Amino acid sequence: GLFDEIQEGGAVYRLSVSGTIDVTGNEAAGGIAAVNGGAIVSCDFSGSVSGASCVGGIVGQNTKTGNVTDCRS
Repeated sequence: GLFDEIQEGGAVYRLSVSGTIDVTGNEAAGGIAAVNGGAIVSCDFSGSVSGASCVGGIVGQNTKTGNVTDCRS
């Protein structure tokens, strides 16, 4: 994704991303972020995301502190 990791306390608002994400190996893959521990709000991703594990249109892996609100993919 655009971000490898959004850490706890970090936030991304009103972001629009398009493209193709293709991750090899056992890494998380997401259109906005591979791993989210913060907040992703009102974002959208258009395109494709592929990988071996933890794959999602917005976020590949959302941690216990991560929040995704009002997003589309």
